[in-house]
Amino acid sequence: MTKVWLYITSWLKLNLIMLVVYIPLGIFLGTIGVIIILVLILGSLAAAKDDMKKRYEKKQNKKTAALAKYEFEGFEQALAVTAREMKML
Repeated sequence: MTKVWLYITSWLKLNLIMLVVYIPLGIFLGTIGVIIILVLILGSLAAAKDDMKKRYEKKQNKKTAALAKYEFEGFEQALAVTAREMKML
């Protein structure tokens, strides 16, 4: 479900940005403008897929980094306890 949501938001973001291009093309070029708009919409589908992949990987990397952070903190605590125990001997 996460990938679908990321894809939809990426596609909407791209279309909102390209809306600035769509309106003048449709007004000034007529039928040719509509064809160009359809090509741009099809291109935005592929671009949204690439953007979704990047955003999903970034999200997964954040999760992995958070888990590694906790693991590293636990390792540091274990080292501190071991060092204290060794000083007591």
